[in-house]
Amino acid sequence: MIDKEYTVFTINWDAIEVTEKCIDSLNETIDRRHTNLVVIDNGSDDKNDILRLKYLLELGRIDVLILHSKHVGFSCAFNDAMLRVSGKIICEINNDCVVEKEWFDRAIDSFKNGKKVGAVCSSVREDRNFKKTDDEEVEALHGAAIFIDRQAWLDVGPFDSKNFSPAYAEEADWCFRALRKGYKLIRCGSSFVFHVGSYTAKKKYSHFYINSLRLTNRIKCRVYNWPIKRFYTKRAYLVREYKKAKSHDTLHILMYAYLKNLLILPFSMRERSRRFRKKMIGIRHVGKPEIILFSDSRHHGS
Repeated sequence: MIDKEYTVFTINWDAIEVTEKCIDSLNETIDRRHTNLVVIDNGSDDKNDILRLKYLLELGRIDVLILHSKHVGFSCAFNDAMLRVSGKIICEINNDCVVEKEWFDRAIDSFKNGKKVGAVCSSVREDRNFKKTDDEEVEALHGAAIFIDRQAWLDVGPFDSKNFSPAYAEEADWCFRALRKGYKLIRCGSSFVFHVGSYTAKKKYSHFYINSLRLTNRIKCRVYNWPIKRFYTKRAYLVREYKKAKSHDTLHILMYAYLKNLLILPFSMRERSRRFRKKMIGIRHVGKPEIILFSDSRHHGS
């Protein structure tokens, strides 16, 4: 891999039909002379996905292809990629995203507009009704298009793949940990990304599994990170969550998620203590990828 100033990576899992659209939009909007474009295949079963990604590598449409021999979950694949890619700022973009013009440069600019900015996210929507706004300091970033300062990553530590595997709420947990370290988190109001939303998960898992996992991990993240007072001040939010579940006929899934968290509450309180004492979290090691392939950089003039 050529050592460039930035890296953008995306993770594919049997979804080449959207991953390739994402790659096309990235090539139209980032300067490949200064930015590595990396794809991680997270154990695709369909060999056509691998063949197509290798072809895109040969064409120079991507710089590096990392292949896992088995599916290791999103959070583990994310952590592994962060260990292997170069750059002072690293961006992960979900493979079911299409980026808009200047999304990358504007997000990078957000790092320059404040002190100790640890991470930035784009303005992400599941429609294209984008409206430019000012940058906003937030407590949680949208994980579909997230830019992380490498030094902040090394300081805060990786995603908690042990407790949030295979996916959901790992980025919110990381954000709370970053805030405790004194980092600022910025939502860039002029960097726009269109996101289909859970495209791969919907191909692989049932509606019940996806929603129960999302809610279970979301509640777990609150238990780990919210101060006691926040449960009281956010009671209106919790009521809205209940009403939304009831109106969408998913109240049973919400109750299931709360029950799961209740059963592991003693363990969760230990994890909570670790976070408030700013201790390093645990990760699940997945071993080395099966193979890492590199593009001939001459394809894109680097």
